[in-house]
Amino acid sequence: MRVLQWHMAVEPMTQSWDHRDQAVLDALDEAELETVSLSDLRHAYRSQTDVRTNRKLKERIRHLTREGPFERVKFQVWRYTG
Repeated sequence: MRVLQWHMAVEPMTQSWDHRDQAVLDALDEAELETVSLSDLRHAYRSQTDVRTNRKLKERIRHLTREGPFERVKFQVWRYTG
């Protein structure tokens, strides 16, 4: 019996955030926090970017905490691993 092996090229994960998200990540690097709360992220977006509306903040934070360098610790608290 002949077994075929399939090799898939694995592309490196690309960053899926823009300059606003990067500004928030840079601010977190400078703050050297062990954990980050939802209010910390809201404050960082409002102080470091032009994102102001609650709807946009929610979208940005949800995307960044799911796709970015974060591990969930508990409800509305993440460990920043960047």
